[in-house]
Amino acid sequence: MTTHLENLLRVAESKGLIRARDLADHGIPRQYLSIACERGLLERLDRGLYALPGAVQTEHPPQSGGGLQTRPPWSDLPAFGASVSRHDHAKSIRSLAGNR
Repeated sequence: MTTHLENLLRVAESKGLIRARDLADHGIPRQYLSIACERGLLERLDRGLYALPGAVQTEHPPQSGGGLQTRPPWSDLPAFGASVSRHDHAKSIRSLAGNR
């Protein structure tokens, strides 16, 4: 029998990005996200959004020198309060989650 933690990691490997609200579909209690983060098995990217460690990388050089840097994929989205329609913002978020 597999544990909730094993199921959580299996979902993370298959989906890439995990939303906390998606866990109910797999019968995994949300508290396992915190457990996985504490053990270094997942990293919290933002409220309700998680990924395997190092899964989200860009080629933007870090401040201290060249190389790859882990940063949230939505960091290029417009800032809150910017003049963007809800449709454009929702479209950007869906594209990040792989839903088009």
